[in-house]
Amino acid sequence: MSDNVKDTRKSIYLASYNEGKAREIKAQISYLWNIKSLPKEGKKILWVENGKNFEDNAKIKVLTVFKHINESCCYLADDSGLVVPSLG
Repeated sequence: MSDNVKDTRKSIYLASYNEGKAREIKAQISYLWNIKSLPKEGKKILWVENGKNFEDNAKIKVLTVFKHINESCCYLADDSGLVVPSLG
């Protein structure tokens, strides 16, 4: 955005430290949304991913980030996880 143009996009906070994921999301929707990532915003928020599945872990992340940031904006998290069949 130019310095003399007001940014009217709404913000989305990504509950992730994965900058690759942040770049992918920004490439897709940054024309509509101001994407804020935790590292770029200088935030260090820890969570424990102890959910029963990927969806539970994503909820843990997004709720933890919301409690710490508490800005009036949208929050987004995912947990794509990794499933590895037993090696043997």
